[in-house]
Amino acid sequence: MSVRVNSLTAIPVLTLTVEHKDTNEVFRRFVKTDGTRAGANAQVLGVSRVKSTKSGEDLPVDVAGVAIVVAGAAIAADAMVMSDAQGRAITHAGNVPRAGRALAAAAAADDHVPVLLGLGA
Repeated sequence: MSVRVNSLTAIPVLTLTVEHKDTNEVFRRFVKTDGTRAGANAQVLGVSRVKSTKSGEDLPVDVAGVAIVVAGAAIAADAMVMSDAQGRAITHAGNVPRAGRALAAAAAADDHVPVLLGLGA
């Protein structure tokens, strides 16, 4: 199943469900294995594809394939990305976990960018 957002297409290959344990916005943001939104430099499980603000709800998280992620800053196409403090995609820097690879550019913060998750990242 693919999902189109503007001219971007999400193509999830593997989706896992975790229990949402956070009240922060998680829609199109990186999520950790404990069901909370990822913070800066965090190891991520994947990207949430639904809005969920109630702790205890099931939260589907795309962990492999192409996911649409909110950008935290401008990102060049083909750049490796990581999570910022709000779970948004930013250009990878330093010796921290990578979350994926941007398949298109993001011009500024809050743009949406397709990110390749999983082994291809």
